[in-house]
Amino acid sequence: MAILHRVRESGYAEPVKAMGSGGGCPPSPARFPDENPNPVMRILGEGTLLRANRGSWLILSQWKASEGRPVPPDWAEAVRLSIESRASCERELQIGSTTYRLLIVPVADLGYADIFGLDVTGRKRVERKLRLDAQVFENAAEGIMIVDQDMRILDVNLSFQRITGYGRQEVLGRGPEILRSGSHDDVFYKQMWGEIKKTGRWQGEIWDRRKNGELYPKWLSISAVKDGDGQVTDYVGIFSDISTMKRTQEQIEYLSHNDSLTGLSNRPHFLDRLELGIEDARRTKDRVAVLFIDLDGFKQVNDTYGHRAGDKYLREAADRIRSMIRQSDTVARIGGDEFALILPHLAEVQNSTVAARKLQARMAEPIFIEEQEIYVSCSIGIAIFPEDAADAESLVQRASSAMKKAKELGKNCYRFYSPEMNTRVEEVLSLKAKIRRGIDLDEFLLHYQPQIDSKTGRVAGVEALVRWNSAELGMVYPDRFIGLAEETGMIDAIGEIVLRQACVQGRIWSEQGLPDIRIAVNLSAVQLRRSDFATVLETTISKHGMPPGGLEIELTESVMLVDDEVVMNQLHRLKEMGVDLAIDDFGTQYSSLAYLRLLPIDRLKIDRSFVKDLPTKGGNLAIAAAIVAMGHSLGLEVIAEGVETMGQGRSLASRGCDFLQGNLFSKPVPPETLRGLIDARVSLQPASRDEPVIEEPGFSVRSRAQFQGDGI
Repeated sequence: MAILHRVRESGYAEPVKAMGSGGGCPPSPARFPDENPNPVMRILGEGTLLRANRGSWLILSQWKASEGRPVPPDWAEAVRLSIESRASCERELQIGSTTYRLLIVPVADLGYADIFGLDVTGRKRVERKLRLDAQVFENAAEGIMIVDQDMRILDVNLSFQRITGYGRQEVLGRGPEILRSGSHDDVFYKQMWGEIKKTGRWQGEIWDRRKNGELYPKWLSISAVKDGDGQVTDYVGIFSDISTMKRTQEQIEYLSHNDSLTGLSNRPHFLDRLELGIEDARRTKDRVAVLFIDLDGFKQVNDTYGHRAGDKYLREAADRIRSMIRQSDTVARIGGDEFALILPHLAEVQNSTVAARKLQARMAEPIFIEEQEIYVSCSIGIAIFPEDAADAESLVQRASSAMKKAKELGKNCYRFYSPEMNTRVEEVLSLKAKIRRGIDLDEFLLHYQPQIDSKTGRVAGVEALVRWNSAELGMVYPDRFIGLAEETGMIDAIGEIVLRQACVQGRIWSEQGLPDIRIAVNLSAVQLRRSDFATVLETTISKHGMPPGGLEIELTESVMLVDDEVVMNQLHRLKEMGVDLAIDDFGTQYSSLAYLRLLPIDRLKIDRSFVKDLPTKGGNLAIAAAIVAMGHSLGLEVIAEGVETMGQGRSLASRGCDFLQGNLFSKPVPPETLRGLIDARVSLQPASRDEPVIEEPGFSVRSRAQFQGDGI
């Protein structure tokens, strides 16, 4: 026994010689270890204490015993059994905070036993701490991993195994890198270990991978363990899985911005997004629309079918609105059955009505609740920044006011906050309907403006300009309807009318024996992006007998910004068909000369903004001259439009501009009027007056004043 060894080393087990016959006599006092600080006692087999040294005082006090008196029965019994069995045994005695380990050594032949005690209080405290530490290690909620200096795993606890999915035997001797998720680069780990070596600890959030491959976030603390000399021997990593905490944080964050029933933005988040949209619109000079949406008759749904059915309908309404919006839009549930929608970057006010109409059509579709088909319409109020309000709260309030006005007007409609806006939008919608009827009734026709050859003074070509001779509105010019036609997609139908009439007119002039006249037609970018445009045009030219090479397509300069394979293929196909190509309004947008060389074009058209102040404005004259020189260097002809004075015409002609077009020569006229101008010739030589010199009959002399405001 461990204690016996230590007793022998101390000399406590010195054999005691018998005194006289019969035994049972105490040993000589001189031989009994009175000075030993540890307890030593001698007890007879029947339980009487024969001797005890001074180190036994605490035990004797506990037992209430003294020499010649009995010891407690349980200890007397222990002594008796030890003597009878002739076997030593150990027992533990706890007295207050002190713990003794007592060794009972029988001297059976003499009928007593010696008891040698050892104070093991300190060792017990250490053992208890070790047991406690072991329990803490194994039962800790956090995962614990111990690694040595060579980054080999020495031990892990149960929580490590539960969190990571790895068993203890799977990881012992391996490196911690088996847990790496790949979410952090080498720089991250280098900085982490640099901090540990510098301060002895590190803590932070890190993503790791479980045995099954699942990634998870954890909060990790790493501490260095040092020996008595301050040298690092091991590292202890303690971590907790914070997946649930992360999800809770995300849920709290979500609920702080979103409505719990529908998942849409809530009112505070909506107002934040609206403020940002307004700030952005101030920079870009765009508009922002707020649509305030209220479900008509929703109260009856609640009253009839209950709140559970009402909640279901609100969720369905939210899903329908969400399905109709763009990625840049924001929709929110403001409260009850009220929703609000932000439409940022609004180019045209009427675009908000398109959204309102689509929403009303979608909301009007039935929904089945409690096996009943229910119809609920909606009323929508619209407010526009900056016209109606300059801040988010005011804009929402005014959209709400407009919604209430829509309800007053009978529900299931939309209204703008501003009466003037309502009137303007209604006019636009009415004009769209009239354009559609005008297409059906073939009310669109062409006028032609001559293009004069600056060298010969004769008409070399004409530009076909569309007009709308409306039965209701009279003659309508393009600036009123082209934008709407492009927005609604009706530009395709108008473009086909223009091309058809131009081809028919070209054939008529050819049959009349007139000299070859090139007809230039403006082409919408929408038309050019149609993959079948070239095929449709080829069919139109062939069907109506347009003379070969008699058609020119004018493209806007923005075509050079479109890196679109479909567009480029269309342009090359047109060239193969013999159609000429011109860049209209040249110089007003980004002009890439490198890209210009790649386009199969024939002519550049100088924009009227560079012509109107000639010859007095030197800057415009320099720009026009540069465009002419550049065009000629690329083998292109150059046309100047907007020529209204003889001074402008002479300045351009003297700098080599090939063709001139403008009200100086003729405003756009019907084809029968143009017939009389074709044989005329214009002289650009200096004259006494700033007007054309007509050398042949049939070409009416017009001054600049007469054509002011005509437009083309």
